[in-house]
Amino acid sequence: NHVSVQLCVSVAHPRSLPQCHFLGTSRLTAPLNALLTEKYEEWDPDRSIVSNLEAILGVSVVKSRSADSEGMAEEWSAECAVCYSLHLEDALPDLTCDHCSQAFHVQCLYEWLCNLTNSRQSMNVIFGECPYCTQLISCKVPS
Repeated sequence: NHVSVQLCVSVAHPRSLPQCHFLGTSRLTAPLNALLTEKYEEWDPDRSIVSNLEAILGVSVVKSRSADSEGMAEEWSAECAVCYSLHLEDALPDLTCDHCSQAFHVQCLYEWLCNLTNSRQSMNVIFGECPYCTQLISCKVPS
């Protein structure tokens, strides 16, 4: 249940609306993308990026890490859970498991699912088990 945001800030106009790429499950990122699209005109160059995002999205952007019962900080990474890298040919992981929130490059997850004997493909979508939690996961066949 995490969403991270990658921001690309313009060097020429650092106070303008940055390019935003939300990382997380689509059920969490889709509403944020919709809000940003709907309210982008409310961006105020006199406020900080964090303040603007919090005002437009209606959520707290920066959260401290909470400690669990054993005192360990909760960890989450945007690195692909198959290839263990953030960038794959300039692409970021753009798919996450709805059950365990692990992030994947579509190409990596597709190759993983193709190698499973129990995965199934229907039209341009392949279904199989998540490499981490073994719950059902699917992805579109990369072009």
